[in-house]
Parts: sequence; C-alpha cells; structure tokens
Amino acid sequence: NPFAGMAYTAFFIFAINQTVTGISMFLIIWESGKESQPDALSAIHLIGAILILLFIFAHLGALALHEIIEKRGLASSMISGYKFFSDEETAEFEREKKRGQ
Repeated sequence: NPFAGMAYTAFFIFAINQTVTGISMFLIIWESGKESQPDALSAIHLIGAILILLFIFAHLGALALHEIIEKRGLASSMISGYKFFSDEETAEFEREKKRGQ
C-alpha cells in the first residue's frame, strides 16, 4: 500500500525528530544547569508528539475499520488468541491442502 509506506516514512521521520529534539533539550538543560529549554526546540518537540499521537489514533481507527469491513478476525485474534476463518479462507485452505497431497 503506497499510502501506508508514506505514512510509516513520515512516522519514522517524526520519531527521529523526537529523538534529536529530546536529546538536544536534555543536553542544553544538563549543560546550563537551568530547567528551561529553548522555545523553538520545545515547540518542535511538542508538534512531533502531537503528530505521533495522531498517527497512533489513525492507525487504531484504520485497524478497527478493516476489522469491521473485512470481517477476517485478524486483529481480534491478536487480542483473544482465537482466529476464525471466512468461508473463502476455508475453501482456499482446502484447495491448498488437496494440492499438497
């Protein structure tokens, strides 16, 4: 999925941004002995945190939407440990089983 590839690339860029700005703010505070950090770094860090939270909520929303629409039970099986199979999946499994014999 090209959109997912772009979304994950953006997520990793934001994660790297969070790491760099977080470490930078820590080192500035460590060196200066004060508990204040530059406003620009703090704002960039806050925006990155908000964007990552939005990504997480969008990801969970898409997961729920796919679970409801596709009715494959893949996401719920990660929670319950029980995977049900659709009629198509069962038929495909039977066809593969017959080919393998």
